[in-house]
Amino acid sequence: MEKRKLSTREAAEYLAAIGTPFTHKTLEVWRCKGLGPRFYKVARKIFYDPADLESFSSGHVVETNDSRRG
Repeated sequence: MEKRKLSTREAAEYLAAIGTPFTHKTLEVWRCKGLGPRFYKVARKIFYDPADLESFSSGHVVETNDSRRG
């Protein structure tokens, strides 16, 4: 069974629970700017898939000169 989709507030709570605290307002601003995690729009409602939130929360590795020397 597929995980249920989350509202913007639920998505913010989910991100906080997995260690990436962003407010629902931040998610709203990012959506307007084309940033942040993937989302689904159904009519006027916005939903987030927990898998997309986890992927977003993982971020990406940034190599620095010091870390390359390691």
